[in-house]
Amino acid sequence: MPKSTYQIEREKRMAKQAKAMKNLTDLQLQAIDSTISTLRNCVSMIRDTNDLYLSDIQAMESAYLKMYDAFNKENNNA
Repeated sequence: MPKSTYQIEREKRMAKQAKAMKNLTDLQLQAIDSTISTLRNCVSMIRDTNDLYLSDIQAMESAYLKMYDAFNKENNNA
């Protein structure tokens, strides 16, 4: 069975993303993983309770700072 246009485009996108991920530093990968985990937990908390703990806010701030440092945003002005 031939692949749909969507499947072909998805595979191309995934290959590009995998290649880009290999070019990241360990610090950048850790920052991304930390941020994804933090955001997943915060969204889950908000969805379940319509509230957010202060510890979740602290975790978001920590994830933000890790991303900021890992991607050198101070010098990029982006």
